[in-house]
Amino acid sequence: MNRMLFNNKGFLMLRSQNHFLFLLLIFVQKYFIIILFLVVPICAIAQSNLPTLDELSFDIKYCGGAVYKHTNKVNFDPPPFSQEVEFSVTHRTYGKRAWERYNNCPAPSINFCFSQYGDMLGNAISIYPGIEWAVIQKNNFAWRAKVGGGIGVASERWTREDTLNNYLGSRINNFTVLQTGFNYALTPKIEIQAGGRMSHISNGAFRLPNFGINLFSAFVGVNYYPLGIQKKVYERPPKPANRTYNIGLRSSVAWGEENFPDGPLSRIYTQTIYVATPFKRNHLFFAGADIARNNKARSGYSYNMIDKNLAWAATATSIFVGVELRYGKVGIPFQAGIFTKKLLNQDAIWYQKFGFQYYFYNREHYFLKKLYAGPMLKSNKINADYIEFCLGAMF
Repeated sequence: MNRMLFNNKGFLMLRSQNHFLFLLLIFVQKYFIIILFLVVPICAIAQSNLPTLDELSFDIKYCGGAVYKHTNKVNFDPPPFSQEVEFSVTHRTYGKRAWERYNNCPAPSINFCFSQYGDMLGNAISIYPGIEWAVIQKNNFAWRAKVGGGIGVASERWTREDTLNNYLGSRINNFTVLQTGFNYALTPKIEIQAGGRMSHISNGAFRLPNFGINLFSAFVGVNYYPLGIQKKVYERPPKPANRTYNIGLRSSVAWGEENFPDGPLSRIYTQTIYVATPFKRNHLFFAGADIARNNKARSGYSYNMIDKNLAWAATATSIFVGVELRYGKVGIPFQAGIFTKKLLNQDAIWYQKFGFQYYFYNREHYFLKKLYAGPMLKSNKINADYIEFCLGAMF
């Protein structure tokens, strides 16, 4: 039976099998600032020059597949078929700007995705920035890869009234996409595409349960270029005269729920120091060390009356290596680390991080060279630990 609720902010929420209107209202009224924040990378990648109409394409794709049950801890099997429809506005780069030529013309995009997981798993609306690369480009044919991440609002989540659905513990979640496929230009304005992708939605253990939904699907789609596909200009970046090294500092904070749903939130602080050196002009190799103070773990030790130095037991240290792909003012870091000191009773020996960073200060000839901010997702294998919000500097 449909239920109608009227909240104290004065808009009507319809709860039925189709939650599209309900989710749209949440996006517009509650999360407008977050949506604007996600649009920033598109403008930042284009530096101070916004893309013109001849550099844009409007893309739509249909994805069909199945949710992968990656753990037996979820209470029910997902449906045999799930689907997504995605609309994208893509900045097709052709070498007009230096950063485009030096990076073989990647294509940044802003993407809107509607996911229909099934009756019990519900639906989700997501918005995320993405970057697409051409693995192979020859005449009218291209093999491309795409990665992106943003936020997704889910219609269904765990509640105490219904403990069966334990896939997601919150409405607001991280939404990540990994995609690869083939494109073929039928006409100067129409390009068809087909391939495979994986989309992941979870909240990074901010609210429990947090097993997440992993949808593996095949897709078909059409890209429309209003003024036609342009010819690309490539240019190799000049080799630097001398290799440079920079010191980086990064401070991060995350929130995690205690080991039971609706529990208190505890902060997790991480301090990072690293050394970075460029490759291919703007991209970075980096290596360093993390030290994390996990108050969520400390609260658990205290609750279980563990007789140890709790501050030290809830501290973890690690060393890591990584690479950061930089496009204009946006960086996409990938980091893999090994623990040198683990939390008490911790099993994992390694971890990885992935995120987006926006460089709002760049002064290469000053002592303080860069300032940046952005989110990073820390995980072990396919299990998310938490989403941390970072502020960093390079010297």
